[in-house]
Amino acid sequence: MAAVNAADGLPVEEALPVLRKALGNRNNLVVSRAARHVAGLGLAELVPEMVAAFWRFMPGAGDAVKRDPQCWAKNDLSKALAGFDAQEPELFLAGMRHHQMEPTWGGASDTAGALRGACALALVVCREVSSYALLQHLVPLFRDKDTPVRVNAARAVEQVGSDAASLLLRLRVELGSDEPEVLGACLGGVLRIDGETVLPWVGEFLARGDDLAAEAALCWRRIGRRRCCRICRRHMWTGGSRRFAKRWWRRWLRCGSRRLRAGCWNDWAGASATPGMWRKRCGMPSLPRKLWRN
Repeated sequence: MAAVNAADGLPVEEALPVLRKALGNRNNLVVSRAARHVAGLGLAELVPEMVAAFWRFMPGAGDAVKRDPQCWAKNDLSKALAGFDAQEPELFLAGMRHHQMEPTWGGASDTAGALRGACALALVVCREVSSYALLQHLVPLFRDKDTPVRVNAARAVEQVGSDAASLLLRLRVELGSDEPEVLGACLGGVLRIDGETVLPWVGEFLARGDDLAAEAALCWRRIGRRRCCRICRRHMWTGGSRRFAKRWWRRWLRCGSRRLRAGCWNDWAGASATPGMWRKRCGMPSLPRKLWRN
């Protein structure tokens, strides 16, 4: 392990044989640290060794729980391969389907959630996989029990960037009944794929007064306050948010200073996004208002 840690400060010619030997080690911690150094040094020559090491820690080569507890080696290997744009769809698909139940106090827990999410994002860069096939592989991840996996699935669908991907994310938002992080990732994905044309649709969720309304407010924040105000004036006079938009827009027009105008917009966003639910989660008196000011 000491030799692997020292390889990070060595010249590339000297670090290459050390890291190649470390990737063949049986210890998952040594392989995990070697994969990090390979990614940091940009040693694309070691991609075949990393692929072989990944398969060595999968269930087909033995007991994955004993060989790679907590999936430390597989996690770092998959991230390093994704950083090199490795064209290994079979490897990433195997990682997306991998579940590793390890004993914990009172039962067992799945420690492969981070691996499934990382492999989902890495599969998108595989050029030989069509957009239709990508969506077929990514859709089952939306019912994964781990919230980070579902968030990464939404981000991977966003990276597909097709019309079908946008409709899939819209459908997931309309269905609701999920963690706010997942719905926020879906809203942000639709916004980045379709642009400002979907802002009226996103604005419809602002008046709901639930977690989805707060995530919609954050999506509006990402495109900038000035553009939000312009789009609000143009689009938000109709629909469920009219009672919020009309009152706060009139106050905005009456305000002379920039600070007061920003405050009116903060009040409108806070009224729509229900600050109370953020107070419980983040321990702040009014997170949306603070967030929009920062």
